[in-house]
Amino acid sequence: TAQLASRCFNGASAQRSYGRILPMIDRKAKLVMAWTPRAACTLAVSIFVDHLGRLREAQEYEGGFIHSFRQDVLGPAYVATEEDLANASLFKLKIVRNPFARAVSSYSHQMMTDFSHSNCHDDKCFGAELKYVLGLSASAPLTGVSFIAWLRAMRQGRAMQAPSRSRTPGANGRTSEL
Repeated sequence: TAQLASRCFNGASAQRSYGRILPMIDRKAKLVMAWTPRAACTLAVSIFVDHLGRLREAQEYEGGFIHSFRQDVLGPAYVATEEDLANASLFKLKIVRNPFARAVSSYSHQMMTDFSHSNCHDDKCFGAELKYVLGLSASAPLTGVSFIAWLRAMRQGRAMQAPSRSRTPGANGRTSEL
């Protein structure tokens, strides 16, 4: 049912691309597979492509990056539609990762990369957005950000949005949205 499809894919429309991550379908096998980023999706897509009998072809395409093959070669023919997601006769699965393990992995990655280049003063970089959420100045270092503070910033959601807002300095030195 449509409700099952909505739950299976967190309400995401099959036509909406989250960084070009769309559910794959094998209509012959009546199988729909979706995934979240950082959840062994490269392996999952490789297994799916192997199931289609096209893994060798994928390995030879552009250095073997499976996601390029999925997008460029398989293309829309292997992308599930809204009708597919609502089709009760199709088996649907979504590969996800334990949320805590994913959070720890993301935080560790940010620590290793200096919070995605925290010295960036461009509002479009993650470090600048994180500083904004944490109420830090643009020149403040992020090296002392604890896991808990980082989680709280992620929970606010602003740090994960593409910053396209205009900001003005407030009376307390912090910025506010226009």
